[in-house]
Amino acid sequence: AAVTRAGALLIVLSPLMVLPSVISVGGLPPSHMRSLGMIPLIVVAVAVGGAWVIERISARSLLRRYSFMLIIPLLIATYAARDLYFGWATRVDVYYETDADLAAAAAWLTDHAAPDERLYIAARDKGHPTVEIANLPNVAWLGTDSLFMPAPDERAIAVFPRSAPPHPLFLPLIEQGRIDARELPQAPDQRAAFEAFRLAGTNAGATPTVRNAYLTLISTDAPPIPSGGSGDVLIAWRIDQPPPFTDYTPLLQLEDADGTVYHRGDVYVARSNAWRAGATLYQLMRVIVPPATPPGDYLLRAAWVGRAEDAYSPYLTDTGQAGIWADVGTLTVTRPDQPPNVNDLPITTRADERLTPDVTLIGWTLDQSPRRPGESIPITLFWRAETDAPAPFTVAATLGDEALATWQPLAQRYPLDQWRAGDVWAERITPRSAPDHEAGDHPLALLVGDHTVALGAITLAGVARVFDLPPVAQIINADFGGVIRLHGYTVYTEFTNVYIEIVWQMLDNRYDNYTVFVHLLDTNGNISAQFDAEPLQNTYPTALWVNGEVVRDVITLPLPEAAVALRVGLYDPATGVRLPLPDQRDFVVIEL
Repeated sequence: AAVTRAGALLIVLSPLMVLPSVISVGGLPPSHMRSLGMIPLIVVAVAVGGAWVIERISARSLLRRYSFMLIIPLLIATYAARDLYFGWATRVDVYYETDADLAAAAAWLTDHAAPDERLYIAARDKGHPTVEIANLPNVAWLGTDSLFMPAPDERAIAVFPRSAPPHPLFLPLIEQGRIDARELPQAPDQRAAFEAFRLAGTNAGATPTVRNAYLTLISTDAPPIPSGGSGDVLIAWRIDQPPPFTDYTPLLQLEDADGTVYHRGDVYVARSNAWRAGATLYQLMRVIVPPATPPGDYLLRAAWVGRAEDAYSPYLTDTGQAGIWADVGTLTVTRPDQPPNVNDLPITTRADERLTPDVTLIGWTLDQSPRRPGESIPITLFWRAETDAPAPFTVAATLGDEALATWQPLAQRYPLDQWRAGDVWAERITPRSAPDHEAGDHPLALLVGDHTVALGAITLAGVARVFDLPPVAQIINADFGGVIRLHGYTVYTEFTNVYIEIVWQMLDNRYDNYTVFVHLLDTNGNISAQFDAEPLQNTYPTALWVNGEVVRDVITLPLPEAAVALRVGLYDPATGVRLPLPDQRDFVVIEL
């Protein structure tokens, strides 16, 4: 009796058991089939309670005679449930939401792919289990933002399910190999369940000046993007050899000519260690142009990194490395259809300074973190044009008594005569204080005619500088470009490492940052180990040095048995151009 009463109670409570799943997916059964684990409880409870009800009815002679009528609603409920579940299971949206198109693609590839054909499969989730369970050979995953073209001596089939269609920028590359939809499995909507293309390998021309140990740049397709908008850039790379990383990730920056970064993005990469040498990787990179960015041409710069190991791949030249960033193209930013909403702009200090009859300074963003003398001070000024083609005017920035910079707003980017009434533009500037500027708190201000705008206070920290030359094992006084002197060095080995202590002296500070390179050479003159960094492990850039200052830097390299010499020099990391010596060389050689 206790069991039947409990069953009767559970009849009432059973709907509550599925409420969490109903709430989580926003739908009634059968859309939340994750509740299958609860069905035994629901069914058993209902059955026990139903038996108790029938037993009670049967106990009354009047009702016993008509108890068979309960069969009718039970049959109706059974039919309705069958219709509900089977109808749901055959819906078109359920077919695609459950990745049945990928299952159909895996089955089709099993029957139609030749043994020597590579399989490129697009999916929102790389390594999708729906395909993995089919155990297909030679699979490379595309995701939704990449495409491979096979090596010249290879063939491939590329498959794109409905959830990951080919990007419009991919279609010109693969359309010729499209497989007729009538040859593919059909979905419930009477359309092909997926798109498929047969691809033949081709020799793609490359740009050998942009290459690292694994990839060589082929081309960059960057359609214009309006200010405040976003778009895709398609960059093609030839795979020279598979990288030793499973997550070899491209980074892309949008910069102006002064090196100011407007956007940095990356993409998710998996199984990159399985890339095929000779194949071409077409990688889509999303670029977001911040609102109020002035129109014009901007640099696209790319880097590659093994994410898990934080291992960046330097680009290569015929004589060594050339930094971890390289120019891969340009992007044109166009005028937006309408000015941005001022309230949406990242302005930390809002203002309404009508500095000329034609232009108003509506605010600024200032990085007020402490810095060393000689470091740049990032400032973003937000201008609004009150008239078409504002009259020219000059802005000066000062830090205390020091004049930092003088310029006309956006003169090199988007001159005043191109502005229109209502335009709002952000101007990013990075003035530097002098390396010998006095430490302490200093007011930063803008001067426009008779107007002075106080932007905030900047704290300059003191720097302990050395001007006395320390003793070294060998003095050479090699002057690089008349800018920096390599006074001398001391070399020593310990266990499996070689250490070189270099003493630099600044001759003529031009506010430029240079990278130190050290090559370890074998008996054939080949580079067996290499070091590239700004002085003191990237902590003390040369732009901060004052004339006559002495900097002692210790660099460590692994020491192979065949090492015979070191090669030392300096280069501009933005261009890869080395500072020359008076004898026309651009490095000094140190025998071991």
